[in-house]
Amino acid sequence: MFMGLLTIPTKQIRSCFDWNFKTYVDSKIPSGFRFSDTHFYSQIFYNPNSSLQIIREGENYYLTKKNDKNFAEEIQIERKPAFYNKFTSDGKDMSRIIQARSSGRLDITYSNECSLKDKGLDCLFCNINYRKSRFEKIDNIEWKNPRQIGETIAEAYREGYHGFNLTGGFIPERREVEYYIDVIEAVREHVDIPYDEIHGMACVGAPSFETIENYKEAGYQHIATNMEVWDEK
Repeated sequence: MFMGLLTIPTKQIRSCFDWNFKTYVDSKIPSGFRFSDTHFYSQIFYNPNSSLQIIREGENYYLTKKNDKNFAEEIQIERKPAFYNKFTSDGKDMSRIIQARSSGRLDITYSNECSLKDKGLDCLFCNINYRKSRFEKIDNIEWKNPRQIGETIAEAYREGYHGFNLTGGFIPERREVEYYIDVIEAVREHVDIPYDEIHGMACVGAPSFETIENYKEAGYQHIATNMEVWDEK
């Protein structure tokens, strides 16, 4: 369905989760598309039972219904950003460090697993550890150090991207708090923009109020907490 793309698409990279309805490894799936006459953007997830499909006619692409020949909306496949062709100072593929989103946001998954697995406490809404076991070698996703992230964000910001979301699994003894602060310091070192224009979001496990203040002082402007912040009620 996705073979023979004439544009160079942003390919789906499973850095944190596998969002597809069924595991798909036969070929690369474009990460998303836009409708040609609007700003509406949609990611692409593989679902063999979907009533929709993407087809190509000449140099154009259309979203169609499998059983309705009269329904066809022209779409634009998401193009690959320039920084996806670049490498960090230690030779790492930048497309594996940060994933770009059409909104201009950057997604960073710093770790490729969560330590809750070792305690038998995997969150029921999360499949990060499954993704590691299934796609680690296929997608070549590894741990990222702060310098790699800072260098990659700098390249992406030069290209016009703005704002990033940093997330990942729990690190033993909750040492991810220190890591998040190291990352924002690396970003500030490599990105020459005002402090209040970095637009960093820390997506974290339920933090203490003291920890939230630490994130704020380091330079994060947004905090997002996972679902385990809620109690049974």
